[in-house]
Amino acid sequence: MAINLSDNVLAKTTAPADAKYGPYSGVDIAAAKAAAVSYLDASYRYKGLTVGLEVGGEIFEYWFKKGIADNELIIKLGGAAGIKVSDDGTEILADADELNFKGLIKASLVNGIVDVTSDTYTHINTSSTSWIINHNLGKYPSVTVISKSGEEIFGELTFTDVNTIQLDFSEAVEGNAYLN
Repeated sequence: MAINLSDNVLAKTTAPADAKYGPYSGVDIAAAKAAAVSYLDASYRYKGLTVGLEVGGEIFEYWFKKGIADNELIIKLGGAAGIKVSDDGTEILADADELNFKGLIKASLVNGIVDVTSDTYTHINTSSTSWIINHNLGKYPSVTVISKSGEEIFGELTFTDVNTIQLDFSEAVEGNAYLN
């Protein structure tokens, strides 16, 4: 026997009507996610299922956006687009739980887009006597060169312009150049 419910049902409650929402608690997001996927058997999951993860008294919404596997429970972001990190227009990361930036960075908001830039540049070079480095820092940076064996080495430094340098060595050198 089927029961037909009107679409005008108003459930007055201070908690989610669907127990699958949680919230699932943990000392950090990883622990809360583990609690959620442990409780939610795959047979109860579906694409679009949203769950609450509680960490430190704050609730973060996660969802099964693309599938129902444990690793497909990702943060549900506000807005329509989610996170999009671009490197010269090429998408390099989406639907991330967090973004970790290393080194010195600057962020500026331009027309609703946050531009993240760095005042440092690391160049990795294979064995060569001449290194041409396009760093695009817009300045004449200081340069430190470390060989593959971990020693600081010195070569002839030429500033081609504010975005390019050339390093020349008396013999082929492999290593990294650190510019800032």
